[in-house]
This record gives sequence, structure tokens and C-alpha cells, in this order.
Amino acid sequence: MGAAGGPLDLGSTTHDSKHIPAGFTFLAQFLDHDLDFDPTSSLERQADPNAITNFRTPALDLDNVYATGPMASPHIYDQNMANADQLLVNGTDLARNAQGKALIGDPRNDENMIVSQLELAFMKCHNAIVVGLYAGTFNDVFGQPATMNEDTSGGESTVFLAAQQLLRWHYQWMVIHEFLPLICGKTVVDDILANGPQFFVPKQTHQPFIPVEFSVAAYRFGHATIRANYNINPAHPSVPLFPTNPAAPSMPRTDLRGGLVDPTFAIQWSNFFERDPANPPQKAKRIEPLLNTLLLDLPNGVVPANVVVPLRSLATRNLLRSETLMLPSGQDVARALGVKPLLASGLRQVATNCGNKTLPLTDEQLNSCYLWYYLLAEAFHDHKGERLGATGARIVAEVFIGVIDADGLTYRNMFPKWKPTLPAVTPGTFTIVDILNLAGV
Repeated sequence: MGAAGGPLDLGSTTHDSKHIPAGFTFLAQFLDHDLDFDPTSSLERQADPNAITNFRTPALDLDNVYATGPMASPHIYDQNMANADQLLVNGTDLARNAQGKALIGDPRNDENMIVSQLELAFMKCHNAIVVGLYAGTFNDVFGQPATMNEDTSGGESTVFLAAQQLLRWHYQWMVIHEFLPLICGKTVVDDILANGPQFFVPKQTHQPFIPVEFSVAAYRFGHATIRANYNINPAHPSVPLFPTNPAAPSMPRTDLRGGLVDPTFAIQWSNFFERDPANPPQKAKRIEPLLNTLLLDLPNGVVPANVVVPLRSLATRNLLRSETLMLPSGQDVARALGVKPLLASGLRQVATNCGNKTLPLTDEQLNSCYLWYYLLAEAFHDHKGERLGATGARIVAEVFIGVIDADGLTYRNMFPKWKPTLPAVTPGTFTIVDILNLAGV
């Protein structure tokens, strides 16, 4: 199923989505790194008894940006007193040590150049908020000035904590009101916000976790949205994600691997998000049971050099992970969620319609299909790959909203009627473009 040349191989072309800007592939990766990396829970979270009980609780709290805060992770913060409470950045690149390793809260955010530039944008956004709070042009989330700069019990200033809370709440708003409606559809998101999750309710036990149906299958929809190449800026069009020559040096840059970002490669974000109405962004690949060939033979550096060819396929690795963790089939999950399942004939029709592919499985096997493959097929069947289908959308939206609602420090728990206050293209809302604008990138 996952081999190069097999039923999941799109080739080097791209089936562009009509509606999903290319940047959302990498924003999804950034969100994933925030959900499943919470090393010691930072700053004010240390005073939350639920977070202390659940030491590595998944949360949308930007710990992949803040790590454990200025006191415990000083290497990612500016030590110049003139820049008090700011994260350490280096112009158009992340700050790096002498060996080129990024000084950031989560090293995975330097896996590729686009997500590393997104990390940089969030860091610069925090810094801009700090400057605004000191200047008095911004207030804290409750509308009050935050200029005392006295030490708290954790050692962080009140301005830093106010900036962190402002960015976290605006970020959570963006996830709920922009990211989820785009990927899952507004109808399912509005239903969960109005009526609560039907299936994922960690708030009832204060035991948030990430279900395997989400982490191993539904949220891996992003793999199907990866393009073969990306337009970075006018000087660097059609840059491949991985090197076409595995022996190619990292500099001068010829691909989008992580590592040092020369100023000439600084991303023009209007190529990735809807920032310039006169110049629409390139689109992500649509969500379907097809992956670009480059993902079916991953290069050294992405996987170790001694990994044999069959296991160099991202598709094969996803399917094997489903077996290892004994995930239920796509049809069983659909039935459990009250969705009429796609059976063998429907899956075969999707494979034909989206890529003229033949599935090398029996009807019996397809009627108990891998959940990851099933959800990609469902997205194409239900919405031509423009968003997740009924089963996948319910899983992804309920987990994001469930995790936010299980965290007592989010805006939905502390201030349910709160609305964004930072500068925005549309006042009272907040989007990823507003984060980029505030960051000045």
C-alpha cells in the first residue's frame, strides 16, 4: 500500500486544494508540536494543580515557544536588560549556537525551514506584545495595564506573564475560529462549541490525553497536504521540501530542510497565507489518499541512513504504526461516531476518482480498512479533499476543543466572553495573518 509506485503514490505533481493555503500544512505541524510536547509545564501553569498532577498534559499553551520560561530555559531568552522579557531571535533566522542548533523551546520546530520561520514569527509576535505592554499601547487580557514589572513567585515579570497570556489566548482563538473551521468545517466546530464534545470529554476527569485515533490517524491528514515544492519568495520559486540529491550540502540551501536560514531565503508569507488580496497564496495539496512521491522514499536526515527502502515510505510507516497500536478500522470508528461508513466499493471508487488507482486489497480487507487511509478517502469522498470528512472532522475538532476546555487557564475557562484585543485586519477577530503582521515578518 505505501510503496513508491503504489496506490498512495501521487507522483511529483500536485493536486491543489481550492481553498486551503499552503501555510496551513506547516501551521498544523506547529500545533502538533505544541500538543505533544509539554516538558515541565511552564510559568503560571506551575500553579495549576491539574497540570501538576498530569505532568506532561497536552495543551495548546505554546510551550514549544516558551519552553519552561526565562528562569529555567534562559538560553532561549534575550539576556540584554534593554530587551527584558523578550525571546532571543536573530534577524531573519532563529538564534543558534556555535554548531548551528536552534535555541528554541522544541527542536522539532527546526525540522524544516517553513516551520522554523513560523516558530520565529511566534517568537517575534511575543516580543512585539512585550514592547506594546511596556509602552502602554496594549493592555493585558482583562484590559488592564501591565507595567509594574515586579517579580512574581516564579521569577518572571508581570509584563512577561501578561504578554504570554495575551499571545496564548489569541493563539487559542485562532485555532478555534480559523484553523478548525478550515480543516474540519464550520458546522461541526459550531456544534461542538454550542453543545460540547460528544466523545472526547477529558474535562470531566481533568485527565487530558491525546487519543491514538487522533495522533496516529486523523491528524496525519497533513501528510496528504504536502506539495512537491514551494514558492518561498521571488528569488526562490519552486523549492523542493527535501534535497533531490541526498549528498547535497545544507549550504548553500537548495531545499527546505531545517537549519540556518540565509536572509535571501526569508519567507514571503503572502505565498503561504491570505495576506495580500491582490496576490493569492499557493495552495496546499488537497486531502486525499495520495502522497507526493518524495514522502514515499524519505532521505537520510529525515530517517536514519540504515533504514531499509520499504520503511523509508512515510505512508508505510503510518500504516505500520496503526498496526502496532492496534487502531480500530476506519469503518468501526465511523460507526462509533454515528457516521455511515464507506465500504469496499466506495473506497475503490475514491481511489479511481482521485488518482486512477487500483487497491491491492480484498473487499474483506477494505471493509476493515486502516483508519489513516480511510479518513483520507473519506475527505475526498465527502468534500473532494477540501476538508476532512465527517469522521475525521469530528475527531480532530473534538480533540482540539476538548484539550482547550480541559485546561483551566484558557480563555474559554477563565473568560468565556473574551474577544481578541490585539491589532487585527478585522478587529475583534484574530488569525494567523494577524500574528505575522504583529511579528513584523
